[in-house]
Amino acid sequence: MNKKQDTIILSPNTPVVGDKLKINYKGCLANTSDNSIYVHLGYTDNTTNWSDVSNLQMYRNSNNDFEAIIPVKDKQCLNFTFYDANGNWDNNYGNNYSFNVKVRPDW
Repeated sequence: MNKKQDTIILSPNTPVVGDKLKINYKGCLANTSDNSIYVHLGYTDNTTNWSDVSNLQMYRNSNNDFEAIIPVKDKQCLNFTFYDANGNWDNNYGNNYSFNVKVRPDW
């Protein structure tokens, strides 16, 4: 299993523009930090420049993972990293966590 699969669970598995996305984080910061984990997220197109960047505090759920629910706002690539109150980051070894966003077809 790769680090992305070990660390993050998305629900639904593929982000769709206009939907809510639940992110469950159970990576290295979840095991060493207190209850202050944040997700730093934004969107990219075919460049490395992030847009619509935000930071959201995550909350510990009943499985002892950290969880956040976000609106999927853009049809580009959704990227995120995680950090704690002590300034420790989990950015997937400098690669960020990146997921392609789908657009719901017009019927």
